[in-house]
Amino acid sequence: MACRHGRKYANASENELMIWFYECDGDAFEELWECRLRGRLTKFVHQKVENQSDVEDIVSEVSLKVIETKHRPSARFNPQRGDLKSWVIKIAINEIADYFRKQGQGTTFNELMNFVKDDEGEEIPDVPETMLVSEPDEEQKAIIRDAVRRLEEPSRTIVKLHFWDGLTQEEIAKELGIPLATVNRRLKHDLDHLRRLLTR
Repeated sequence: MACRHGRKYANASENELMIWFYECDGDAFEELWECRLRGRLTKFVHQKVENQSDVEDIVSEVSLKVIETKHRPSARFNPQRGDLKSWVIKIAINEIADYFRKQGQGTTFNELMNFVKDDEGEEIPDVPETMLVSEPDEEQKAIIRDAVRRLEEPSRTIVKLHFWDGLTQEEIAKELGIPLATVNRRLKHDLDHLRRLLTR
């Protein structure tokens, strides 16, 4: 589809377009999805799913899930928790995992999470202030990013879902299909470990 609104939104970021969509600007979503996200997302899904028809179905389902968040405030994209591309990719990962489950294959959410890297190859985005023990500090953030990157699964995914995506422990347990007690134990252990690193 041609980008009919390209000039109108030429200086807008993807995050801004999504916020404007939530404020009932339908053209903003068309620009965002058709001209900025669809092609990139299709390429990402195709790296894991071979059948082109299935790829298109997954991308369409992701589009619907993103649109549905407009009517579910608790599920909406929050720019304070990260960038839009990472948020959409997380939704796509869930859809890909569902696809493989329906195919009777063993690919898990965690395995797919390990597959994800941003364009620069950096797996861990900026560190949320809730993980810091004092005022934001670039050295602290670098230490945390490195430490989180080194965590074994499912710890790494649990930490990222809780602190970067803002999910509750109950939501994480449901998302990953693991006991709530496991989420609680992993979070406590790993957060204590990360904080010890910062107080050395």
